[in-house]
Amino acid sequence: MPGYYLEQWQDLTGDISYSHARFKRVQKPKFVLPNSDGNLYQGRVPKEYPDTFQSNKLMVTSDGYVEWYPYDSSVGPEGFINKPAGVAKIIRTTVRDNYCYLYYDHHVNGLGDKRIKKANKTQYRLKVTDENHIVTQTIWDGGKQAFVAKLYYAQYSVGGTTYYTEVGEKSLD
Repeated sequence: MPGYYLEQWQDLTGDISYSHARFKRVQKPKFVLPNSDGNLYQGRVPKEYPDTFQSNKLMVTSDGYVEWYPYDSSVGPEGFINKPAGVAKIIRTTVRDNYCYLYYDHHVNGLGDKRIKKANKTQYRLKVTDENHIVTQTIWDGGKQAFVAKLYYAQYSVGGTTYYTEVGEKSLD
């Protein structure tokens, strides 16, 4: 439809009329993690940029699923197959202070979830803790012989395992 576009900066001509009436405000789901786009990578942030996302990935999707992808360098440039090795629909979420519990009905391979009930839709619980720790990584461009950007990452503890996620990027050019 006319007037719909992804980013405001994409309309370089100013020809597209922008109206808030065309959009519906929705409430952010409780399971959406603060300081995260939903992609969490296992371990601590590596010192070098090219090695950054070379570990297992946990994804908390915007439509309410927990997905776990094992890293395999032989798969391709990203190292992940398109199908998750473990997936579960989030049934319930409890948020307190800097952590949240995600509840679902079966175990997800690769995650440290705990079985809390014998029979129910919320048999398994995964604890996600925001460690309130931001790590900075500087990208070096050998061609320009200069630092070109700073990347910022947040650290989480998921089921007792450390994960990190990209928060933002700032260009130094």
